[in-house]
Amino acid sequence: MSRAPRVAPLAALANCFAVYVIYHTLRPRLEDGLLRASLPSLLLPIAMVATVDLTPQIRFRSAKSRAMILTAMTAAAALWFEAVVPQLTNSSTGDWRDAAAMMAGLVIGLLVLRPKAAPVD
Repeated sequence: MSRAPRVAPLAALANCFAVYVIYHTLRPRLEDGLLRASLPSLLLPIAMVATVDLTPQIRFRSAKSRAMILTAMTAAAALWFEAVVPQLTNSSTGDWRDAAAMMAGLVIGLLVLRPKAAPVD
């Protein structure tokens, strides 16, 4: 993989990190609402897509298979974090808006980070 295709995923990861740091700095001053509650859930799939794109060992046969696998991974993470973990611990609560934010983050990640699929041998 040449250097050029790695710029977009690195930029996405750097932006996710910067937004996350700014978010935690400003969170006490934010009013209750979707931005305060679900921003980390929105950033998680974007960072996941960027990380997958940076890993040269992970190759997909097509853009469709990439989207389907990443969608399944995000749905599994949303189900785990928002349905299963709250049943296992008292310190966690599930929120359907976080699950929706994860799916929205996946859509953003797939639209912004669209590398050409490398053929698999």
